Formats: sequence, structure tokens, C-alpha cells
Amino acid sequence: MVEYHNQHWKISLTKDETRYLDATQSKQLQYITTEEFRSIIANIVVRVGINNLPSEPEFLMLYDTTKNYFPYNTIGEFILAIELNEIGLYWERVNAYNLLSIKFISDIGKQYNEYKRRMVIELQKKKAVVSNDKLLSESSVVVNYNEMLDRDVDLLHKGKKVIVELVAVFMMDALVKKGAFTDDLFTDEQWTKMTTEAKAIVNRERKESMLRIDKEKMTATEFRDYKQSIINERKRIIYIKILSTPKMLEQVKNKLN
Repeated sequence: MVEYHNQHWKISLTKDETRYLDATQSKQLQYITTEEFRSIIANIVVRVGINNLPSEPEFLMLYDTTKNYFPYNTIGEFILAIELNEIGLYWERVNAYNLLSIKFISDIGKQYNEYKRRMVIELQKKKAVVSNDKLLSESSVVVNYNEMLDRDVDLLHKGKKVIVELVAVFMMDALVKKGAFTDDLFTDEQWTKMTTEAKAIVNRERKESMLRIDKEKMTATEFRDYKQSIINERKRIIYIKILSTPKMLEQVKNKLN
């Protein structure tokens, strides 16, 4: 049995595992100051090689988004996520396109949290059973989804739809998992309309990015990603509709209670 960060393990940990555990020891992003975040942004700019620096309003939007939507990740994890993205070994590298944007930070955050989920599963297998051990997983962290819904409604009312859309897929997945959202909230006609709308948005974005929209010419991987993009876009449309419809929002929130 080995010990690391006051945890007991059945077998030795890999470098990736110790690096992850080291990263989790720092302050959570929900408590980060603007000065600390500015220092991290400067590090990212140098590491990624970005020439177009964010303006002060853009910086504050990055700060607000990171703090509010990745609150339980630590500063160390945030830096680790940027490093892992640059290496490109654990997920397909997210490209900044010489612009430090909310989408860039959000996409890396989502990729990292999937990496973290797999890491926690592997660590749980190695974790020795010791009395009064603190669970490694975040299952003990209580997430107030009603509060998050209210916050997104407020952001939507303030014209910050782009920020809400960035977390829409995560929120919809959570609402479905908790049984707060079910397909019967919309009619078949509405589902068809939303799917058509989502497909049109994805096709337009792919066309602007010079990506194929002809399914017959897509590879199997491209077609799979294309279908998933439509599903995710539809989730964004649904989430905005929920937030914009008081009666539907109330139904969803009641099921969360």
C-alpha cells in the first residue's frame, strides 16, 4: 500500500494520476480573483501562441464564464487542461484560431472534465479501503440545478445568450439524467421543427468552415460527428426554449425538487 496526498492506494500511481491529484489540491475556480485569472490568461497566451489578446470586456466575460461554469475545478486543473490540450494525446486538440474566446475555454473545459471522469474511475479502482477515507469522486458535491437555471434565465434576459448556449448541452444532459426533462414536454411537430432548425444551423456552420455537408461524401467519423453536432445543437435550442417559457421552466424545476 502506498500513500499520496493523505490517500491510501493499493498500487503505485502513474505520472498522469499524480499530476492530476497534484492539480486538484489548489483553490477552486469559483474563488479565483481577477488578478489570478489574469496571470493564468497571460500564461495561456504565451503557451498557445495567441497574438489577438482579449479586450478588457472580453477578459471579464472569460473570467465570469470560467468561474461560474467550472466552479468545482481548481486553478491547477485549469492550467493542466490547457497543457493537456496542447499535447493533444487525450482528446482531439481544441484549436484557438489565434483567438482566446469563451468557446475555446469552454470546449477545453468540457474535454478536460471527461478526461477527469475517466481518471477518477481509474483512481477509484486503485484506492485502498481505509476507514474515514474521503471519497475521491465529486459525488459529495451538491449541485443546485435550480440555482443554475435561474442564473441562466438572468443571463438570457441580459442578452448573454452565447454564454447560456455554451453550457446548454451540459445542462440538458443533467436535466435528462435527473428526470427533470422528458420528451413529452414537446409535441412531435415541435421536435421535428427543432431538429430541422438544428440541422440548418449545423449545415450553415459547416459550410462556413469549409466542412462537408453532403452525407454521401462524409467518412464514417465525419458522419458520426455531424449527427452528434445536430443533436447538441437541438439541445441548445431546447434549453433556450425552456428558459424562455416560464410554465415549462416551472415544470422542470418542480421535477428537480
